[in-house]
Amino acid sequence: MKICVEGVYYHAVTMGSGEPVILLHGFTGDTGTWSHLTRDLAKKYRVIAVDIIGHGKTESPADVSRYDISQCAEDVIHLLDELQIRQAHLLGYSMGGRLALTVAVLFPERVKSLMLESASPGLKKEVERKQRVEQDENLADMILGQGIERFTDYWESIPLFKTQKKLPGNIREQIRNQRMRNNPIG
Repeated sequence: MKICVEGVYYHAVTMGSGEPVILLHGFTGDTGTWSHLTRDLAKKYRVIAVDIIGHGKTESPADVSRYDISQCAEDVIHLLDELQIRQAHLLGYSMGGRLALTVAVLFPERVKSLMLESASPGLKKEVERKQRVEQDENLADMILGQGIERFTDYWESIPLFKTQKKLPGNIREQIRNQRMRNNPIG
């Protein structure tokens, strides 16, 4: 389904019934990140997997302010409003976990529970935050300058994803294809 939020069309997949659970994927992911989990969750819950702005089938606006974490948290609330959901469980992985945490901090009355995987509230020291911003800007320049395929080659080779090399070939291919479908602007 497509839902317009503040001029940006979001893609979401929904299934099941019961209390709502919002699934927020990590960087380079999309709703497919959760495919191994959604059917089981949908037996008890109303599952809503969302392509976060700039990912998957959700639009990738050129306006960088639309990617601000607080703005993205407001977008999640607008999505809930559009779906007529007063309160939801949030499950976020990595970047999606940071987004879920931000939603919980800014809009605690809208969050029934919070589940985070490989997510943190951020870096403590200002110098570390500045270094991270610089690294992220360099990464963005690489993606825009060299393209999504070159970025994906690089991303798959970083130590964080070393264990993914042990996954069966079809799973690795599925993850790579998911990354390759992203828009470099996003």
